[in-house]
Parts: sequence; structure tokens; C-alpha cells
Amino acid sequence: MRAASGFGVVLWLLMQAVQLVWADVSVLKPEKGARFSAKSGKASLELRWRIDETTYPKKDEIEIYNVTLCGGPLNQLTCMMNLANDVLPADVKEDNGELSLDLTVDANIVADGMYMVQLTANAGIMGYTINYSKRFYLEDMTGPKKITVSAPLDHPLWGEVHITARKDGVKFDPTAEYASVPYLSQTAKTRYAPMQTQPATKISATTWVNKHEVTSVSYFSVIRNDLLFQETTITRSIDYTLSLFHNYATPQPHPSEWYDPKQRQTLSTRKINLSHLSKR
Repeated sequence: MRAASGFGVVLWLLMQAVQLVWADVSVLKPEKGARFSAKSGKASLELRWRIDETTYPKKDEIEIYNVTLCGGPLNQLTCMMNLANDVLPADVKEDNGELSLDLTVDANIVADGMYMVQLTANAGIMGYTINYSKRFYLEDMTGPKKITVSAPLDHPLWGEVHITARKDGVKFDPTAEYASVPYLSQTAKTRYAPMQTQPATKISATTWVNKHEVTSVSYFSVIRNDLLFQETTITRSIDYTLSLFHNYATPQPHPSEWYDPKQRQTLSTRKINLSHLSKR
């Protein structure tokens, strides 16, 4: 049981790592655990998200949005119905940097249950991204479609980024480009620390100097559930090759004899009684 529990922790950490690395789109609503009723014949909800303009794709590079109602764990994802197809950016509402769409779910399509919204942003020749909202509840539904595999409310959700080219079609690595931005200028949830550069062949410095500006630490006064300024830092690998050589020198033999510690003793041993010391 312990081994299984440990494996579960490792799997959860891996899921979180994937989620943190790709944080181009932050889905803000529906909020976790929110409840939407279809007593009127349909459930109405708002999909709200924010796009980080320091990562790819940027807001003006997205050509089409698609929205789908899904449920279950991501490794057994069940998508029930399309909520919005081929939505143009011009048809998306924007308020203070946040984008939104009003969605409805007909009561006669799906059953009561816990769902999430899948948001796909298509950037044309550049590629596409997939992100998910937090899990929420649909109530008073009468439809036949049900989620066959359930997942806890806090079960990890992570997005996917498949951006492999610029708008002109030239291949590139968006992560590498973003990592070249100075650390203090990065704004995504995942930030990249400076990678180790090629060491110099000679050392000429005589004093220590901070190459990068020193940052300060401040703390939130209240718990933030969403829109975290930062979730993790990744240090990229070195960008040079280390030269390795074998050491062909013959190893020295292990000691073949032992010595009596008394031979190293230069002073005679004395027995000291604790009670004698306390009387001094």
C-alpha cells in the first residue's frame, strides 16, 4: 500500500509539472465547485479566461476558439457536447484583459454531474493550445449522457500546448525564446531562471559580483485561489557540451596492514570520574 501511495504522489507531481509548464491560458470561470441549475430548461454559465501575452500564442495570433463540455479524469476524458464552435476573436467579449463567452447547456442532453469546460485556441499554422476550467456541477439535468468515469473535484487538470512555428511558418521553440527574457521581466506562471553559460577558460576576477539583480520576497495577506502571479521556476539546461576524459592512472593499492591505535598514543590514559569532576 505504501508503494502504491508513493506512486500516486509522484504521478500527481508530474501532472502538476505539466500543468505549470504550459500556462499560456488561465481559465478563470467557471470556478471550482460552482453549481449551475437547468430548471429553466438550460443551464447558463460564463466562460472567462486570460491569455499571458509573454508566451505563445499571443491573443492576436489566435484565429478560432472551440468550447466543449467534458468530464472525468484527463486520462479517461469524456467530452459530451460542443458548447461553441469556431468562435472568432471578434465575437469574444473583453473586459480589462479578460476574455469571456456566455454558454448554455440544454437540460435534455446530459445528466446531473461534475463537468469542466475544454477551451481550444487555434492559432493557425502556429499550432493550438488546449486548456480546462475548474470542475463544476450541473444540476436539474434530464439528459441521457452520463460521465462513465468520475474524478474528484480537486483532481489535477493540465493543458496542452502544440505551438511549433511562428505566424510565417518558421519552426521555433517558444519555451527557449521565452526563457531568454530577463527573469524579472517574465510574467507567466512558469518562469525560467538564467541557464548556466560556458565557463571562461581563465579567471580574472578578484572579487565576487552578482551577475543578476537580487530579488526581494513579499507575501500575500490572503490566500489566492486563481491568477497566481507565479507557480514555479524552471532552470534550463546548459547550452554547451562538457568534455569528458577517462582517468587512466593506475589506482593505488588499498592498505594491506592495520595498526594498533595504541601505537599512535603519546600520552598515558587516565580514568576520570564524573563525580570527581563535580566536586571541583
